[in-house]
Formats: sequence, structure tokens, C-alpha cells
Amino acid sequence: MKTVLLTPKGNQTIEVVEDTQFVLGLSGQKNLDNDTALDIVFSFERKEVSAEILGLFCLKPGNKLKLTTTALHKLPRTSCITKIKGVLYSNTEASYIGKIIINKKAQGTSSFLENSTLVLGDNTKNTSQPILEIDADDVKASHGSTTGRISEEQIYYLMSRGITRDESVKMIVEGYFEKDLSTILDPEIREKIKDNIKV
Repeated sequence: MKTVLLTPKGNQTIEVVEDTQFVLGLSGQKNLDNDTALDIVFSFERKEVSAEILGLFCLKPGNKLKLTTTALHKLPRTSCITKIKGVLYSNTEASYIGKIIINKKAQGTSSFLENSTLVLGDNTKNTSQPILEIDADDVKASHGSTTGRISEEQIYYLMSRGITRDESVKMIVEGYFEKDLSTILDPEIREKIKDNIKV
């Protein structure tokens, strides 16, 4: 499976013609009044191909992200795993729409969507909307969405070991992203994303 780094800009359609891991470079708009939406369609153009879509982001105060991803399964026995994971600091907004569309011809398809958000600050807004449109009857498809706050117990535990609050938060955020970062197959792309989500 090859790995491709995508920097979303506006509306895009990506043709999936071979097994590919797509890593999204998401940084968010630096202005809450900016309504630019990122809309990416991953269109499966060959049967039996697989894709992974991974988007990790960390929104700093004043930043906003509006993102839509669509896994469009047109042909039989394709598979896709979509994971969008983010951290929100104070005064940030994140809006995510995740679509799985499975056409009638796409029998034997499996497609899964996972969206999770960790809230670190106040005055944040987070919306998540998973959408499944399935016209085939022999498929596996599911979605999940979670939003949670950073645990004060975790922070207290680390601080009781002599670590400052800021360092404790940094360690928790790094741990939150660590598992997904480790799945990025290309080491150069992994480092770029790591820099992008640095606390």
C-alpha cells in the first residue's frame, strides 16, 4: 500500500485506483469568520481496491476547520477505513461531515468511519455528522463519533510526578495522537503530520 499526503483545498475528487493510504494535511483556517469548506470525495474506480483515509488536526485559538470526506464506492469488493481525529483549544470551531456512499453495483464492500475530538479549552464548537447511503445489500458499513474533554485526573496524576500542567497537557495530547501517527507508513509524511499537530 502506498502513502499519499494530501493538502486539501476547496473541493477535490480523488480517484482510488490502487491500494492507498491517504494522509490529510489539516491545519485549519486562521480566522473564525473564514467559511472556506474542504470537501474531498474519494471515488473508488476499480474493484477490490482498499484505501485508508487519515486526518489529524490540532486547532489553536481562533482557528476553524470545516471538512467533508466522502468514500464513494462504485464497484464490488472495495474497502475503506476513514479516521478523522482532532484537538480543540479555546475559541476554535470544527465541523466534520463524513459520508459513506455505496452504490448498488458495489456488493461485497466494507467501509468504516471514525471521528473523535478532544476538547482542551473553553468557547469551542464541534459538530460531527456521519452519513451512510447504502444501495447494495451485501456490505459492511459503520460509523462512530466521540467528543470528550481532557481528564483532570490524568493531569493531576502527571503533575503529582513533578510535571508542570502545560507539559502534562502536551504529553496527553501526544499520547492521544500517537497510535494513529504510528500507522502512517511513510516516515517523511509521518514527521510532517507530527509537526503539523505539535502542541
